[in-house]
Amino acid sequence: MGYSGSPGTFAGEVKAAIDAKFGEASSGYGNAMPLSDAPLFELLLSSRQPGDEHVNKVLPPRRLADQLLHTFWRCIHPVDFLLDKKRFCRSYDLLFAGKELETEERIFIATLNIVFAFATQANEPATVAERNEVAATYFHRAWNLLRPESILWESPSLELVECLLLMSRYLQCTNNPHQTWMAVGSAIRIAQSLGIHIPRAPEAAMSSDEYCWRHHLWNCCVFADLSISWVQGRTTMASLVSQPSTGTGCSFRDSLIETLELYDIARHALQAQAPAGGGFAERFGLHGTNHKKESYCTVVLQHETCLNQWEKARLNVNLDQSNDHDWKTRRLILQTRLLHARIILFRPMVARCCFLQQNPLVAAETQFESSYKGHMIRYGAIKCIEYAQNLITLIDENSKTTESIYILPWWHRIFYLHVAGTILLAAMQSANLFTEAVSDSWQQALATFKRHEHLSSYILQCSSLLHSLARKASHIRHPLENAEVLGGLSDAQFHDTFEDFGFHTDAFLFDEPDESLFQSLLSG
Repeated sequence: MGYSGSPGTFAGEVKAAIDAKFGEASSGYGNAMPLSDAPLFELLLSSRQPGDEHVNKVLPPRRLADQLLHTFWRCIHPVDFLLDKKRFCRSYDLLFAGKELETEERIFIATLNIVFAFATQANEPATVAERNEVAATYFHRAWNLLRPESILWESPSLELVECLLLMSRYLQCTNNPHQTWMAVGSAIRIAQSLGIHIPRAPEAAMSSDEYCWRHHLWNCCVFADLSISWVQGRTTMASLVSQPSTGTGCSFRDSLIETLELYDIARHALQAQAPAGGGFAERFGLHGTNHKKESYCTVVLQHETCLNQWEKARLNVNLDQSNDHDWKTRRLILQTRLLHARIILFRPMVARCCFLQQNPLVAAETQFESSYKGHMIRYGAIKCIEYAQNLITLIDENSKTTESIYILPWWHRIFYLHVAGTILLAAMQSANLFTEAVSDSWQQALATFKRHEHLSSYILQCSSLLHSLARKASHIRHPLENAEVLGGLSDAQFHDTFEDFGFHTDAFLFDEPDESLFQSLLSG
């Protein structure tokens, strides 16, 4: 799979490369990835517990429930967009008033319990044990009410889609990747059976609010599918095509549309990184979308231009120019996602620059360092490292502010720190790329991790692993000072590591690019 895979796969490859250079056999320990399979939230799932359904419908006191719901709208909803706030609050008020809901009560209470679980985990001053115990209670109530094992036989509903999507986002923060994947897939299939994936004019009996909600919910399905596919290194559902904005007064959903625009650009970049497939139709001369016609260097320049245009259109207001808290939060979220998209785009060039310069297949290329292709790849590696530095600074600054309205949920902060930190770990393999400024950013990343260690035992383990890998990388960069440690490692051992991961098969990415595109980008 190589560096075109998931962020967790890439992180594992970086760790293995450092271990190999250091003369150690790499283990899988410590390769768990935030928002994929890392236990940020502790949750033990089992089959549904038999018992009285009324127990699972028990609600907290109204005052506590209001506080939890307020936390959810303030800290979590702006990141995931998965609930229709107006509809949800109407059902919430009816429920606590003891009145009949407009939707199925069981599914709504299950969704509400997931909201409570998320809000509990967002309470950073609470201890890890307290947060995990209370949040797990809420989540298990939702799990038992929803009855995931019987969803296949139930009538489809929009509320069920909404509940499954929210449940999948919570499961992403636990060590339950299969259940996460299945929850998203079930939500998508139910949504398709309801027909909300088909663009159509609103029916006569359908209110504009309901029409907007159906449209938004399908976009949420696309968003969830892209999100989980990327972090788990899986293939997105090819038939998913997000619907454009309806322009019918749904402005509060603009953030999702903007995110999907960005994700679509990143999706094309990931497709360009994957080697061409060998489908049955290719036997008869038909090439699919993965057929390589251009150098990846050319693709990078085209996609970077798209990302620059997106940034100009969507992030053209400075943070200090607006006093709107919602806009500030929205802008922060889009900034982090833009930086992540750029890291994804340039990541193969970091791997090529930092790990493969001593590989015989790369070294055999005449005058690689001084060649045009070499300059292109080095340019991409430098840009990727710069974006990782910017992402670390952004997360650091917004995890120290006393105004929580600006702060991303801590599990998202850890995900982005992990992504950026892995790039800097890779940069440590190149003395030319690991500059003093990059070293400062690495220390900033470690300090930011340190500030989050009280939130999850996983973060403490991850922080310790990063320190250990950095020490090994330092020994490798200064071999004369550590000759005894490194003496037992042969070049063959090191090269075998990359062959195991498929790094030597990246020739399809880095054939000769279109020089005019590179020159135009530099002159612009």
